[in-house]
Amino acid sequence: MSGTDFLPYILTVGVMIVLVTAAGIALYVLRGRLFGKDGPNQLDHGGVLETMRAMRDRGEISEEEYRTTQAALVAKATEKRNAAAEPPRGAGPTKTQTSAGRAEDRRARPGFDLTGDPLPPSRWSGSGDDYSSEE
Repeated sequence: MSGTDFLPYILTVGVMIVLVTAAGIALYVLRGRLFGKDGPNQLDHGGVLETMRAMRDRGEISEEEYRTTQAALVAKATEKRNAAAEPPRGAGPTKTQTSAGRAEDRRARPGFDLTGDPLPPSRWSGSGDDYSSEE
């Protein structure tokens, strides 16, 4: 067989690789739009309120239902804003900067972690190297 006999196979494999790569990129972009922060799974509170207001004006829902939905959306938006402002628990430095500018090791009380939460119960028997199973 000569080199030209393999050309159709090489071209076919090359086209298949390009198609699979393009499909993968398309799925990645689609997944990002569906599940990303700006995707349809995130509630657009303004759009929901406009829709609810229009339904109220048409008489499809009562004033009480509109007010309940409005209060729930405001509470949810406030909760998300407050949660975003709080620093994550447990994500902190293991060293503390002192006023003198030198790093100092953080120490937790015995039985507690650095966030102040109690440690989980020990699975070790405490008698040396033997491991006690709790099953």
